[in-house]
Amino acid sequence: MSYTYLITGATSDVGRALIERLLQNAPADTLVLAQGCGDLEKLADLCARFPGQVRPFDVDLSDRAKVDTFVQVLAASAPAPTHFIHLPALPVVNAKFKAFDQTRFDRDLEIQVHSAVRLCRAVLPAMAKEELFPTVIYDGVLPRKTFAMGEAQDKRFYLEARKIR
Repeated sequence: MSYTYLITGATSDVGRALIERLLQNAPADTLVLAQGCGDLEKLADLCARFPGQVRPFDVDLSDRAKVDTFVQVLAASAPAPTHFIHLPALPVVNAKFKAFDQTRFDRDLEIQVHSAVRLCRAVLPAMAKEELFPTVIYDGVLPRKTFAMGEAQDKRFYLEARKIR
């Protein structure tokens, strides 16, 4: 069985390392649909090392219309993903709460959460045809300090992976 990975935030350090690890010993028909935003040159080395296996897409996930267009392009030009890994986020900015930037927060929320929901709605029905379709969402929206509170079973983790049937 061939695998098709949809990786958003693929141009990040984590995304590039993941792509490299996935493709190191992968069959030649393994495909990575790699989304970045204005920085696809970061994928050039991987595209050269794994010709035909990395298909880059330049998409601004903070714009719902562009996410919808991305979904249409994927449906028309790529096989249905067997895996979906959602990694995008704005670069971290350490600032005091007094300097809270609502516009930046809203944009990051759009990138990390709303785009994930839109993409899941689009790709999960096609992925359901497969016996197993893992989805991994790397969530950096919630503040880390909230994870230290509450009972152990109530704690949330930044990296959550589920086997969905």
